[in-house]
Amino acid sequence: MTIRVLAVCRFMKSNPMPHRYIRELDILGVDSKFIEQNKSLLRELLDIIMPADGIHSDITNISGHGFERRYGF
Repeated sequence: MTIRVLAVCRFMKSNPMPHRYIRELDILGVDSKFIEQNKSLLRELLDIIMPADGIHSDITNISGHGFERRYGF
């Protein structure tokens, strides 16, 4: 799991606000189900590593597609 979490973080750091569906992300070993199941953990980490312009900080709730809107999916 750790390697996949790091892969998502690495991808997002290199591609802030990717403007793609999660299922379209090209991250080796990571599928959309993994991201869906780990949104809370990913949010904690992405909020730390992403630049301010890589997060819609006005979106605070991850439910109802908030995670996707917050990080530009």
